[in-house]
Amino acid sequence: MKKRLIYFIVLGALTIAAIVYGVIRQGHITVSAEGGLSFGFVRKGDTQVSDSTDSFTDIDVQVSQDDIEVEEGKSFGWTYVGPKDMIPSVKADNDTFTVVSSGKNTNNALISGGRLTITIPSGSWKLGKVSLSTNNGDISIDPDQKAEMQSMGLSSANGDISISDCSGKTADICTSNGDITLDDASFDHFDLQSGNGDIALSLSDSLDNYTVIPSASAGDISVGEDTYSSGKKLSIGSGKKTIKAVTSLGDIVIDD
Repeated sequence: MKKRLIYFIVLGALTIAAIVYGVIRQGHITVSAEGGLSFGFVRKGDTQVSDSTDSFTDIDVQVSQDDIEVEEGKSFGWTYVGPKDMIPSVKADNDTFTVVSSGKNTNNALISGGRLTITIPSGSWKLGKVSLSTNNGDISIDPDQKAEMQSMGLSSANGDISISDCSGKTADICTSNGDITLDDASFDHFDLQSGNGDIALSLSDSLDNYTVIPSASAGDISVGEDTYSSGKKLSIGSGKKTIKAVTSLGDIVIDD
């Protein structure tokens, strides 16, 4: 019995050592423009570029193959981790932060892109127009505090979109192949569309404030405590605010 226990202890220690070795060999430590650290994995040949910027209120990102993250940091800045020949063009002026794809292979769907992280400091999350678009990547906005914006337009041809703690006038979110998830959100008008994926919306205000127009060609629909059949035209509630949620293949869940 004692020998068996020793065997499993040694086996467990070797397994942990192998995992740690793999992380050291294949992992990376990302140092952001503001000096923060994040841990993850990076492909061989990837590079990291980061910089601080002037303050901004509008964000316009148009990339081809990259994930896009907007999160809270110590200062305004950005970090890109990905192929060296796909580093995007970045500028911040006239209160607008702009990113566009540059370099070769940006439109080659067979080549994986990188990850663009945009940081906004605490107390600066009152934004104007936020537009984020990627052909092949995920999009996330995750502030540590409530973010206010005039308008939010997010689109991905192939990727999930995840938003938390955001409010404003309009939220237009579209993905051809991926899930849409919004947590603690409040907008005067939501337009949520997924060709192939689930839509989940958790409101920060009362569902009674909204008129909900959901449509699912093949999937379940849940609004508040009620469920509805797919394939039917629905208009639920009579609030002044509106939620339009459409998916061809997926479920819709909306609650407060």
